[in-house]
Amino acid sequence: MKVKKAVKIISILCLLLVSTGCWDSIELDDLGIVVAMGIDKEEEGFTMTLQIIKPQPKGQDGNEGKIWVGASSGQTLFDASKNFRAKVPARLTFMHNQIIIIGEKAAKDGLDDIIDFLSRNREIRYKSWVIITQGEAKKVLQLTPGLQPTLFEEIIGLIENKDEWAKQETSTIKDFLISFSNPYKDIVTARLILVDPEVMGSQQEEVDQMSSATVTMQKKIILDGASVIKGSKLSGWMTKTETRSYLFLKGKASEAIIVVPYKDGEISVEIGEVKSKFTPKFKKGKPLVEVEIKGLGRIGETNVPLDFFDIYEISKVEKILNQRIEGELKNSIEKFQGQYNADILGIGDMYFRSHTSWWGKNQHKWFKGLYQEVIFDIKVDIKIDNSGFLIQPVLGGN
Repeated sequence: MKVKKAVKIISILCLLLVSTGCWDSIELDDLGIVVAMGIDKEEEGFTMTLQIIKPQPKGQDGNEGKIWVGASSGQTLFDASKNFRAKVPARLTFMHNQIIIIGEKAAKDGLDDIIDFLSRNREIRYKSWVIITQGEAKKVLQLTPGLQPTLFEEIIGLIENKDEWAKQETSTIKDFLISFSNPYKDIVTARLILVDPEVMGSQQEEVDQMSSATVTMQKKIILDGASVIKGSKLSGWMTKTETRSYLFLKGKASEAIIVVPYKDGEISVEIGEVKSKFTPKFKKGKPLVEVEIKGLGRIGETNVPLDFFDIYEISKVEKILNQRIEGELKNSIEKFQGQYNADILGIGDMYFRSHTSWWGKNQHKWFKGLYQEVIFDIKVDIKIDNSGFLIQPVLGGN
C-alpha cells in the first residue's frame, strides 16, 4: 500500500541520517520532516499548521521519530513559514509533505496566494494532495489518529480509497496550476469533514457515517463528496451523488455502485471500466454538448429473483440502470451550471478547441449566462457483463 511505502521511505531516510551523521551538511538533530500542512486565513494574514516528524537516533525509543504539531502566523504564508524559526529548533524539510489541508475561510477568500506559495517552494512536490475542510485546517491536524499510527497516514489512506467507491475526488497542486492557467476551466478537490460522534446520528442524511470514516470515539475525519473551486474561490460542496456523476462524466467512475429498483426489490450493480465522450455542437444557434457514457457493470447483489440467462430480463435491468444514471447526470450538471456556476467539466475549453472562431466572439459571455444555456444530450450505455457466480439470489424462508 502507498501509505506504508511512504512511511517506510521516511523511516529509511531517518536511518540513513543516523548512519551518515548528516544530510547536505545538516545534522540529524537539526532536521524536522514535515508530513502535513494546514492553512487558515485570519483577519490579518495566515496561520500555518504543520505536522512534523522529529527523527530519533538509534537506541532512543525507536528510530521512526515522534509527531509534533505546531502553528505559526504571518502576514503572508511565506512570512508564517519563516516565523516557525521562533518555535522549531530543527531545519524544516517539506520533501515528504503529501497533504495540504486548506480551511474553509481561506478557500472562500481565494486560493491564488496559497497555490503561488506552494508552487514556489522547491521542496513541496506538485503531486501533493490539496484538500478543503469545512471549518479550520488547524483543528484537523490537532486530531488524534484512529486506525493508523499517524493522522497523515490516515488521510492518505482515505484518499487512496477514492477509486474503490467513486464518491470523492482529490486534486494535486499540479492540477490546480493547470486549472488556474485556464480561466474557463474550473476544478474540484476533496472535501474533508470533522464529525462529532455525539451528533453523527443527526447528520446521517448528509454524511454516511461508515463511508471513509475513522472509527474511533473521538471526532472523525471523513473525505466525502468534493469541493467546487470556481476561478480560485470555493463555490460550494458537492454531494456524494454529484461527485459520482462528475466522475462518470470524466470517465473515472470505476467501482461505483448503483442501486437499481427492480420488481419488489433492489439490484446493486458495480460499474467496471467507464469511458466518456463529449462532442460540442450547436442547435438552433445555441451550444449543445452530446455526452456518451459507455461501460460495463456486474451484479454485486440482488434480493429479487432474476434469470441471468434471460437476455430480455437483463436488458430490462440495463435500461433501468442507464436511465437512473442519466437522471443523476442531468441533475448534477444542472447544479454545476446553476448553483455552482463552475465549468468543472471544461466545456468552455472544448468549444475553444473545436469552434475557435465562435469561442473568440463569445468567451466574454461564458460565465454571464451563456454557460447556463448549454444543452446537454446525455446517453448512457452500461452493459451488464458478469452476473457473478450465483444463478439465483440467496433468499431465506420457504
